[in-house]
Amino acid sequence: ILYTKPYCHGRRPLLRNAYKYLKYMKKNIFDYQDYKAYLNAYIQDQPKAGHGIRVKLAEAVGCQRAFVSQVLQGQVDFSLEHSDRINHFLSHTEEEANYFLLMVQFGRAGSESLRTHFRKQMEGIASARLVLKNRLLNQTELNLGDKQKYYSSWHYGAVRIAVSVPGFNSKRTLQHRLKIPPQRLAEVLDFLVKT
Repeated sequence: ILYTKPYCHGRRPLLRNAYKYLKYMKKNIFDYQDYKAYLNAYIQDQPKAGHGIRVKLAEAVGCQRAFVSQVLQGQVDFSLEHSDRINHFLSHTEEEANYFLLMVQFGRAGSESLRTHFRKQMEGIASARLVLKNRLLNQTELNLGDKQKYYSSWHYGAVRIAVSVPGFNSKRTLQHRLKIPPQRLAEVLDFLVKT
């Protein structure tokens, strides 16, 4: 059993805490079109069912807790300025922040044509993410022979990692820094490119 060390009172099995970790993972914003439903789900998934999160959210937004409650109950909407502050509070990535702003605009839209406009933009972003997700899931795994070759030498892993480091994008640099003979490096690079 794997153990973790962040607990002062001793070690706990990692498997026992895996459920807690998964339970508190950040909700996937792209599964929602209603920002209020997303925020309510986010709050509910926090430790202690989000106790105290609304207060912190109100402080981050710069408004009263009662206003946050009214928004989350569906009575009023956040402004775009509030939404920008919420993006910072929730530590959204740039893509998540853009999507969140679109959800707020969709929720605030007064006409059906405007709602359709924002819905199409959100659906475009969500479908583009699904295509990328599907491409990543459909990557083929190395066959047994290629796995054996890859793990037979440290050269393959070292070169694979080194080329992702800025400044290690030439054969000469790789040869010099990793001390791999030129012919061997060529074989390794050829194998990595083909697989």
